[in-house]
Amino acid sequence: VNDNILKQLLTFMVIAGGLWEGQLGEGGQGIVGLAFTLPFILLSAVAGQCADRWSKRTLTIIVRASELPIAAVAAWGFFTGNLWVAFTALVLITCQSAFFGPPKYGMIPELVRPDEIARANGAINMFTNVAVIVGIVLGGKVADAYVTDAAAAGTAGEAAAQAVGIAAPALPGIVLGVVAVGGLVLAWFLPPLTAGSPGLPIRPNPFSGYVQAIRDMARGPLLAVALAWGSFYLIAGMSLLILPEYATLLPNGSRWQASQLMGILGIAIGVGSLIAGLASGHRIKVGLVPIGAVGLTASLVGLGLFSRT
Repeated sequence: VNDNILKQLLTFMVIAGGLWEGQLGEGGQGIVGLAFTLPFILLSAVAGQCADRWSKRTLTIIVRASELPIAAVAAWGFFTGNLWVAFTALVLITCQSAFFGPPKYGMIPELVRPDEIARANGAINMFTNVAVIVGIVLGGKVADAYVTDAAAAGTAGEAAAQAVGIAAPALPGIVLGVVAVGGLVLAWFLPPLTAGSPGLPIRPNPFSGYVQAIRDMARGPLLAVALAWGSFYLIAGMSLLILPEYATLLPNGSRWQASQLMGILGIAIGVGSLIAGLASGHRIKVGLVPIGAVGLTASLVGLGLFSRT
């Protein structure tokens, strides 16, 4: 939730109408997207090794605890109106998320029977996308309310923030802090898990791990699966970068309305994940992939035909 709130806030702040408009250049949301993605590329291999070497529950709790100081950095950046402090917080929280992914997905086979893995994957993907939706929608709401200069005072978002007794510059930090505390509390409810490979050496070079992983996957169909999965997330990531601009296309457009579009995208991904998991039953059905690809293509063509007139 929190990394998407922060990404959404920064995206809206660096595009047209944002507090830091133009400070990252034209198309500044692409820089935000790069900062959001690059830590995953550099750290995911090491994070996967850590998830095998230590208990996935222990690693999850450590990762969730690290979100508290990161939220404090973000809070200070938005409260003072400092783009680079807030940007640093985004990079830090993405590094944290990179270490959260491997234990999250890796613990599934440790928690369910082999014949339940497909359905469990569908459920995890659904809840992951629910978290993305919540982060995106909250990010849009907070972005509308976030005001640090007198010229923007009096907007509907500022009035809403004042109605609940919260100063808008402090609102991002409060929201991020509450979510961080909630995530840490929930992590304690995970059951005890033993380390998968306690003696596994940690190789800090991410690229050597990727090369070996690609070689291993190329021996079977797993590489094609990974490429298809990566292509899907490439398209989804591009969509999430473009949809904020629809705030300037929609009638009476606002960041909140643009966030609703991205929320709909997340809901559809979550529902599709759940349906695919249920349709797969007790085995993997690869025939669902081309069906999803056709639907995705048709939907994007429809979005491209959208016109304000």
